[in-house]
Amino acid sequence: MSSGSSQYKVPNINIHKEAGSPVNASELLSRSSDIKKQLSQSFQGSSSGGTSGGVQKPQSRRNSSIHIKNEEDEEDDQGNERKRRDNINEKIQELLGLVPSMYFQESTSRDDEDGAAKSTGTKDGKPNKGQILTKSVEYIQYLQNLIDDNNRKEVELLLRLKNLKMQQQGRGNVPLSADPTSAEIALGEIGVGPHSRKYFEEVLYQIANNKS
Repeated sequence: MSSGSSQYKVPNINIHKEAGSPVNASELLSRSSDIKKQLSQSFQGSSSGGTSGGVQKPQSRRNSSIHIKNEEDEEDDQGNERKRRDNINEKIQELLGLVPSMYFQESTSRDDEDGAAKSTGTKDGKPNKGQILTKSVEYIQYLQNLIDDNNRKEVELLLRLKNLKMQQQGRGNVPLSADPTSAEIALGEIGVGPHSRKYFEEVLYQIANNKS
């Protein structure tokens, strides 16, 4: 090579990793490959939304939407439960208005506060829920017994009336059968008892009309 060209000779670049330790090109390429490999592992190693290699991936939007949906379902359940309790309390208060107040009174004197609390269930003079339900059952049982007694009396009167009519007609020693009592007729109208055939016939007729 000419002397002119030697003036433009590219100097040999010597890269050091430490003082006095040269690094060749193949070692640089190897280090570059290692860096790429580490970065690739950092991005691929956190598929569950965690951290790996110092790189953090954002949380999935799907998980956030599921969390919001669960909160909405919980609020709906709480709202339904609140409505159910309100409905029960409302019906219990209706029972309180139907049961005679005498059922909530104590047979003995209620002059002292303890006696009043015992008879009503609360110290402010108002029956509690358990007291209302218990007395409602007692009142229903009383009404059932009253209906049974009146029904028996009605049957006896119907038989006596038939017997008198047959005596007037000169017919005796004939088996008598009482007609349905008013209680039996009323029960039949709501589908209860031996005289409920007409009620169920009407129900079946309505069902058939709704299907057609």
